[in-house]
Amino acid sequence: MQYRKFNFFISLAFFIILACTTLLATAYNMITITSLPSNNFFNALSANNSDEIKATKQYSIGVVVPHGFLGEQEESKRMCIAANKMGWHCYIMSYNWQHLKDSEVVTKIYRFIWDRFTSMMGVDFIIELQPAYTRVSPLGKITTFLAISQNMSATLGDISVTFDLGDDSYRERHIQNLDNYHETFWRYIGDYDGFIDAGFRYGWLKKFNLAMYTSSQNQMGSEIKPILEGFNSVYATNFIPIEYKELFYCGDNLDPLRGSAKYKLIMTELAKKDYLNVYGTEGSWTFIPEAYKGFIPSDGYSLIRTMQDSGISLILHSKNNLRDGIPSARIFEAAAASTVIISDQNKFVKQEFGDCVLYIDVKKPAEDVVQQIDTHVNWIRNNPDKAKALAKCAHNKFNANFQLESLLQEVASTYEELKVLRAQKTDSPQEQQPEQ
Repeated sequence: MQYRKFNFFISLAFFIILACTTLLATAYNMITITSLPSNNFFNALSANNSDEIKATKQYSIGVVVPHGFLGEQEESKRMCIAANKMGWHCYIMSYNWQHLKDSEVVTKIYRFIWDRFTSMMGVDFIIELQPAYTRVSPLGKITTFLAISQNMSATLGDISVTFDLGDDSYRERHIQNLDNYHETFWRYIGDYDGFIDAGFRYGWLKKFNLAMYTSSQNQMGSEIKPILEGFNSVYATNFIPIEYKELFYCGDNLDPLRGSAKYKLIMTELAKKDYLNVYGTEGSWTFIPEAYKGFIPSDGYSLIRTMQDSGISLILHSKNNLRDGIPSARIFEAAAASTVIISDQNKFVKQEFGDCVLYIDVKKPAEDVVQQIDTHVNWIRNNPDKAKALAKCAHNKFNANFQLESLLQEVASTYEELKVLRAQKTDSPQEQQPEQ
């Protein structure tokens, strides 16, 4: 009998150790503590924060991002670098989107580990960079903001003009008929405490009744939620004089415009020049192998370094982003990298960066677009001092208006305001209910 009891406790201890080891291994793969890169390049690139930003309270924040979303993975690193520069603590929680969709058990493990971790580390607020199929963050316990990226904002623009938002049956039709990406955006969007919206100036998000999209555990969707304007951007950088000799372009050509025959012809003709360097997934550039230079890791600063190696950045937007005047992240990256910028005539870029950028008219035939780009590149190469002035101009506008440190400071201020409002609501006496 004693022997059986001994075996039972040994087995129980073994399974407890195994479970704890599994949870720790899972947590290790899910949660990254991001620190400042320790290399000479980053030290030269990264600008010191202003005294105003340095004086802010030190926060502990979490950034939630799914595996496989390269832009969001890159942005999570940049956001944590910006936070670290401000003296904050920043943790990235990376999860498998498909696991959440396929397994309720895995979802509970994700949320349990993230909940315990954020509580243990004293996380003040969380920023999610992509809405998940089911809730990932401990919403309701820690103030959580959803960042609506430039691409998601373009999707909102499509939905806003396509559907009657006042129709109560809209949500049902939407969930049934649209693909997983669109579906996941709506499931629990009303649960978030606030939003960082790249389409803020268009007011698309305000058109939606967020109370329709809340979980059963959280009925706060009817409250007015704060919405801040913010973009996938970069931390503040120093202006670094570089050589403006080659043309940088990065992308995957997955949207109908940039993946069109016309744009492929443009890139094919540019590849015949002596200056084009293209980056992205290898499969996207098999038609111009001579210009393809590889895949850039999503570490928060290698993209900036690679842009500087070329010196000139080419920016081409998707059809929806051109239509709506929503910028890709590339304009902020190119400006932060101190490069000279050649861009299509995106409304936002023209409004915010003006004459600091050289423009091309992509409505023209492919041959004309190639000629426009070639003319700009030759002018830049032949006029280095004037080109440097353009790069400096764009860099100044970026640092003044679009650096991530300022955005994080604004999110922190909103977090403090929400704390005050909730404290007032908690302290206020409840209204007397009339007797039945």
